[in-house]
Amino acid sequence: MTVTPRRPRAIPPDYPAGWAQWISAQRARLCLTQEQFAALLGYTGSTVSKWERALKMPDRARREQVAVRLMDYFTPPRARLP
Repeated sequence: MTVTPRRPRAIPPDYPAGWAQWISAQRARLCLTQEQFAALLGYTGSTVSKWERALKMPDRARREQVAVRLMDYFTPPRARLP
């Protein structure tokens, strides 16, 4: 039986602790290391580490960009619009 990960929330939280929990949960759903997760999103492992520890948080536009990338990853190709 194949388990399909749940899609992430469309827009991540706007406060550092919420962002840290959200991004950590998305990485855990994919069972990826910080380095692997960072490569998937186009960032460095140290950036993901800082996000997960709530030391840094990207601006709203970049948070939304991360959410869109994750949603694309979770959406099967045939379900995507052209």
